[in-house]
Amino acid sequence: MSSDRMMRIKLTVANRSYPLNVRMEEEAQLRSASKRINAMMQELEQAYSVKDKQDLLAMTAIQLATALENYRSKKWIDEEEAVEEMDRLLGKLGAFL
Repeated sequence: MSSDRMMRIKLTVANRSYPLNVRMEEEAQLRSASKRINAMMQELEQAYSVKDKQDLLAMTAIQLATALENYRSKKWIDEEEAVEEMDRLLGKLGAFL
């Protein structure tokens, strides 16, 4: 049973506060995500001496989107491999029967 209880939180990303109404079960993930974004921005700022927050946000968004695409492509490959393995095993089972 999923809870639809809402709560108001404030997240800070790139030194700006964002008030949000969220489901209680989403709070921890959102707070973790905002911390991750801020940490990534700080790493980029130190690595590339970039000071503009807009540039840092864009660079962070590109990194996160790339990681998501990599995850999706690996998941797709894994699913495809699983289907191929199931077909192979079904073929062996069919030959046995």
